[in-house]
Amino acid sequence: MTSAPKPALVVASVLSRDLSSTNAAIQAVAEKVGGLSYVSEALPFPWTSYYSGELGESPVRRIIALGRDGDSAGLATLKRTTCRLEVALGRPGAPREVNIDPGVLNEHQLVVASTKPRAHRIHVGQGIFADLMLVARGGGGLAPLPWTYPDYADDTVRTIFDGLRALLLAGRRLDPDHAPDDRASAEEAR
Repeated sequence: MTSAPKPALVVASVLSRDLSSTNAAIQAVAEKVGGLSYVSEALPFPWTSYYSGELGESPVRRIIALGRDGDSAGLATLKRTTCRLEVALGRPGAPREVNIDPGVLNEHQLVVASTKPRAHRIHVGQGIFADLMLVARGGGGLAPLPWTYPDYADDTVRTIFDGLRALLLAGRRLDPDHAPDDRASAEEAR
């Protein structure tokens, strides 16, 4: 006997050179994928120099939740859509100007889509891999795993996802009618 998946949120990490570019990318994601229901405050990204050639030395990140239900069955299509957006938001022949990492948050975990195969990632089709990033541990909220990227293991980012998860578990819908700069942080939403 199979059962339908429980409610989940489509989420994404949006990283770009500056806040203006990050916000423009967020609006593009909202238009292409689904309306916004949450946008975090701007977060610094000191975790790695991996993106510095494309996004500069001090990229700006925001975590978003989209105004649509999600499940991991649509992860490959979602990632392919955001990959096309990354190209569309850039200049021809120039390095990538935005990084959009979509995922699905449910009561048990945060799963993020990746184009890079690794031993712990599961291929979900179209060259996309599901990367289990955070898992719920008892009553203590979401916890990192040995392979979790340091930025997702960070207390601030986990607090955001814990707040979104708490709203999801409470059966509350996030309010999609606010502009990104008017949103409360996940801490305030809890």
